[in-house]
Amino acid sequence: MVAALSAAAWYDFFLARPYETFDITASAHIETAVPLPAVGVRVSQLAARARRLRVITVTDAAHLARVHRTAELS
Repeated sequence: MVAALSAAAWYDFFLARPYETFDITASAHIETAVPLPAVGVRVSQLAARARRLRVITVTDAAHLARVHRTAELS
């Protein structure tokens, strides 16, 4: 959340006129700055979910390999 808010703030500071201030005067810049935190939070949630799913996949693959080895032994 901090990174997402920071992205919106620095967009305002460096890329929106008037430059190097935290004032937004154009509605187009507001339409860009407001969704930035929401998009940033959503992307970070997707990345965290992908990491969790990778751990689950690796764990499940190990369990499946054990089942196959047990089946071969029996």
